[in-house]
Amino acid sequence: MVNCEGNEDEGDATLGETILKDVKVSDRKGEIQPDVDVCSMLAHAGDFGRYQILLMVLFSLVNVLSAFHYFAQTFITIQPADLRCDSINGDSNLTDILNVTQGLQLADVLKIRPKNGDKCKGYYLDMTEIITEEETVEKSVWKLEECTAFDYDRHFGYESIVTELDWVCKDAWKAALGQSMYFVGAVGGTFMMGIAADKWGRVKALIAAFLFAILGNTMTILSSGLELFAVSRFIAGLATDTNFVMMYIIVMEYIRPSMRTFGLNICIGVFYCLGCSVVPWLAVGLETWRKFLMSVSVPMVLVPFYYFILPESASWLLTKGRADKALEGFLRIAKINGKVIPDEVVARFQAVHKDGGKPPQTSLYELFKTPNLRRKMSILVFKTMTLTLCYDAISRNVNISGTSPFEIFSLGSLTVFPACLVILTLQDKIGRKGLFFIAVLLSAFLTSSSGLMHAFLKDAEILSTDLMVHMSIGLSVTARLCVVIAFNSGSQYAAELIPTVIRGRGVALIHVVGYAASFLSPLLLYLSRFWQPLPDLLLGLLCFICASLTLLLPETLGRTLPATLNDGEVFGEEDRPCDFACCGGRTSRRGRDENRDEQ
Repeated sequence: MVNCEGNEDEGDATLGETILKDVKVSDRKGEIQPDVDVCSMLAHAGDFGRYQILLMVLFSLVNVLSAFHYFAQTFITIQPADLRCDSINGDSNLTDILNVTQGLQLADVLKIRPKNGDKCKGYYLDMTEIITEEETVEKSVWKLEECTAFDYDRHFGYESIVTELDWVCKDAWKAALGQSMYFVGAVGGTFMMGIAADKWGRVKALIAAFLFAILGNTMTILSSGLELFAVSRFIAGLATDTNFVMMYIIVMEYIRPSMRTFGLNICIGVFYCLGCSVVPWLAVGLETWRKFLMSVSVPMVLVPFYYFILPESASWLLTKGRADKALEGFLRIAKINGKVIPDEVVARFQAVHKDGGKPPQTSLYELFKTPNLRRKMSILVFKTMTLTLCYDAISRNVNISGTSPFEIFSLGSLTVFPACLVILTLQDKIGRKGLFFIAVLLSAFLTSSSGLMHAFLKDAEILSTDLMVHMSIGLSVTARLCVVIAFNSGSQYAAELIPTVIRGRGVALIHVVGYAASFLSPLLLYLSRFWQPLPDLLLGLLCFICASLTLLLPETLGRTLPATLNDGEVFGEEDRPCDFACCGGRTSRRGRDENRDEQ
């Protein structure tokens, strides 16, 4: 992602205008500067016209498809509402056997079946004992064994792979393993697609990511066992993140700086929210997980046609010495926007970039070489891992007793848009640190409260069942709202703390470790089988630790952001843990004035 200072930065969908906030395409009088960098060329070609509207439309579609792809895995492995052991196994000869051997009626035998509180075990008739016994049938003919067949109560009649393949009880780990393989693929895909994007370009990486998504989902549809399911989810995971970030980078680069934060956050808030909200009901409407997964995969075939519409990143082209292709892209944008780039500007652009040199890059090791920067980066890594894990786990944790997971997920998805509005409204008023700290602390409180409620109140009969259900829903939805706010604002906060010279790779690093932590999400939720409140309590503890460590980071609002490694080392070292921008914390007046001038 270009920052209009000659550096190319990679980031995610929550960075807003942070990485690009130093853009200057015109001087104080509104005249175009003579420089012929990416930003000034964009000003000549039109930085918010018909072409930019088209890019935002395409980006909106990517938001919907990314939401479909990421959350489809939640519903292909959704758990049934309830299950029972099929003790009789539907043996059509059982009644005849009883009548012939003992003259007994099946109803008489079923009356003496012992009661069983274990859903994963059932009492099966011992046919040998019934046939050989000469006296009255005793309870001993019922043998307690592991269930070999199940009857399910399905949510809205929806058939998931869990109910189709009986991945419950002793086989419940199979669904969790398959989902974890998705995140293994996401980590590998982030590395692999990052290399591909640097070598072949952002547009090709975007298309490759969606092709992996189509391939992985198609293989998943054909799965009838764990092996193919795990491999196919790994392949599908390769697309995660890249299928969103590459498009975000391209759109960010070609839109006017003053419109980036608002325009892109609205696209994300509306269309990502729309995609999340539609996913569960699309599954319900199609009734089976195979039809559902096919329906969310088919629209992805539109993305390869983006190759003929999207411009390649001009910054990337310039670093590869392909200034002619970059100029071709600007001329195309100008034509669609009804603009004309002056011949002298074109000539100057060609002259300046004729050598095609690539600026030297700083090693990632430099971020951990000095003590203060190392401390900040370590906290940012832990913060990103915690928030990514919590975001994914809370989004997936939809199995609240007495409610439908489809309804819970839809309610939680509606928090995406208000979360974007909260960030747009409050982030520049109370500061990055303050908003992030409050959101994470509230997430810790709400998630822990949900766990404690299920641990101590569920069986105490203090609250009615309906009240427990409504409280669980309220805590779940509110916790997701806070986590979305923390996740989105935290990504921008992290990008601002990393020095400009290495911001791209620094953001990519913490992004990758975040997805690595997501690998634990299905396994963390699996712990509820041993003690239901355990996942919520662990997530609450992690959020509380994350909020506490955030106090050791400096505020960035109103300050000149670190450009060099030395700037990053000394940035905010005079701040105290409880210094917040909204409470008159220690901020540099000079930095505030400079930042205001830039904006």
